[in-house]
Amino acid sequence: LDQIVLDICERAGLDSSLVDVTALASTNVLGYCVTRNADAKSAIAPLLMAYLFGAVESDFVLKFVPRGGAVAMTIPEADLGLESEGVELEETFAQEHDLPKNLDVLYADPAQDYQTGKQSRNRNARVVNTKNRTVLELPLTMDGDTAAQIADKTLRVIWDERNQYGFKLVGSKYLVLDATDIVTFGYKGNSYVARIAKTTIGQDRVIEIAAMSEDSHSYISSQTG
Repeated sequence: LDQIVLDICERAGLDSSLVDVTALASTNVLGYCVTRNADAKSAIAPLLMAYLFGAVESDFVLKFVPRGGAVAMTIPEADLGLESEGVELEETFAQEHDLPKNLDVLYADPAQDYQTGKQSRNRNARVVNTKNRTVLELPLTMDGDTAAQIADKTLRVIWDERNQYGFKLVGSKYLVLDATDIVTFGYKGNSYVARIAKTTIGQDRVIEIAAMSEDSHSYISSQTG
C-alpha cells in the first residue's frame, strides 16, 4: 500500500521527501487497477475507502495515517474554552434512517479468475431502523477474507462517525494537533474519544476543532469470506 500511494504522489509531482507513507507499509495490496486518467486525490480515494487511512499535511510533509491508532492527547475539560464563553459542546448526530443497514464490497477476486466478487455485512435488524444499502465498488484485487473484513470494518466505522463534535482549544500546546489525530476529552461527566477531522487556527491562537466519534475496535475484524 505504501508504494502505491507514494507512486501516485510522485506522478502528481510531489518529491518523495515531502511524502510520508511509512505507516502504510504493513498493508499488502494484491492489485490496484487505474482505468482512466484521474488526479491524485481521485486515484487515492478507493484506497482510502478500502484500507481506512487518512492524509494530512503536517510540518510541510504529506502524511498518510492509518485509522485506529493510539490516542495522541487527552484534553482536560477546563481547556476546552467552553465554560468561559457559555457555549455548549457542539454535538451533531446523523439520523439512523440515513445510515446503511447493509454494506456490499465489490472487488476483483483471483479465486474467480478475477471476476467481480461480493462480500456483505449487515447490522442487526433488531437495533437498526433503516433499510439503506451501501455498495463499495473497489478497483482492487483481493481475496474474500480481506473483502469481508473491509465490509465489516467500514460498516462499523460509518455508524461510529454518526456522532460529530465541535469545540475550541486555547493554548500553544494544542497547535501540534493535526487532522487524523485521536483525542480524548471529558464534558459534563461524559468521556469522549474522537478523531480530529479539521483544525482551524483563529485569532489569539484559538483552535477550532471538528471531530467525530472513534472506536479503535472497529478497525479490527476476523471476518471470513
